[in-house]
Amino acid sequence: MKVIVCACLAGDNCKYNGENNLNQKMMDFLKTHKMINVCPEVLGGLLTPRPSAEIVNGQVMNTEGKNITKEFTHGRKKNNENAKAKWESDLEFVRDFNLSKQKQINAKRIIFR
Repeated sequence: MKVIVCACLAGDNCKYNGENNLNQKMMDFLKTHKMINVCPEVLGGLLTPRPSAEIVNGQVMNTEGKNITKEFTHGRKKNNENAKAKWESDLEFVRDFNLSKQKQINAKRIIFR
């Protein structure tokens, strides 16, 4: 199986604060799968570390009050295009491996929509 994983969940230090959300249960599952780590925020041009962000009234705003919807949208589109080109016929997504509710929400914000 081919799986695209948010890089922070795979242990890459690309979260807004320069850390990761490594999920060992997910990594154990993925040992027998082909995996590519992606970070849509970085693909969208955002740096690591960076101010944290959340969706407010349909827009992605960082804690400095800057609207970064464009960067998030660009990163998501670039991510989807790359995945589609590489794995057109066989694509699956990792969404829930017993993450806390907040981590699930955060992960779902950056996993393909």
